[in-house]
Amino acid sequence: VGALLYLMFPTLIAGTFKLFDCRKIGESSWLHVDLEEKCYEGRHLDMVLALGVSQVLVYVLGLPLLMLVFLIRNKDRMDEPVVLSRYGLFYAGYKRERFYWETVLSLRKIGIVALGVFGPSLGPIRQAICALLILSIFIVLEIVGIPFNETTPRHYVLARLELTSLSVLWLTMWCGIMIFSSSAHQDKGFVIFLTIAVVLMTVFMMVWLVGQLISECLVEQNINRAAAIEKLTYLEQRL
Repeated sequence: VGALLYLMFPTLIAGTFKLFDCRKIGESSWLHVDLEEKCYEGRHLDMVLALGVSQVLVYVLGLPLLMLVFLIRNKDRMDEPVVLSRYGLFYAGYKRERFYWETVLSLRKIGIVALGVFGPSLGPIRQAICALLILSIFIVLEIVGIPFNETTPRHYVLARLELTSLSVLWLTMWCGIMIFSSSAHQDKGFVIFLTIAVVLMTVFMMVWLVGQLISECLVEQNINRAAAIEKLTYLEQRL
């Protein structure tokens, strides 16, 4: 259940925010997903009070806080198999003093999803600048916090992957701003250059992620094979 909620979390908060996503048209405010629905009047007001507020409390605020409460309650016995099997998804990759870091990532998800839902009303430039601000804040937090538990050289890649992916997102947003701005000046050469740069960055990131995944699968396979051989050898010696 925890893993399912973890995967569905961005979708849940996006659905919640859409109940409050209104657009000003003329003198009235209308629901963006249904422009025939007037905001905060009649049926929409009932839905906001009955579903919107409760979903904000349960999904947007409740799930991260509930996860944090469970982690704080079990922070002194996180190495026990029962706790690890239940909540290991949320803290296993982090240092013990950074057991709460998944809550920080939840804040990043909430911020990005909120910007994706409410941001279009700001216009493309201001929306992209806000995205750059959010990404910059969390890049700094990753550098300062050093959250990952790097027990062996193999684990060093975790921080590198996180920082690189955030940096690629930041550069992609920056390139998007420059492309949008340059299109008005008909600077086709610069636009093509930035477009190629974005494609290359994205391809590089995907190839690196897939390569690391395949590499780790092969390492784990070799470890399991070695453990099986060692166990078989032990049993043969006992016999």
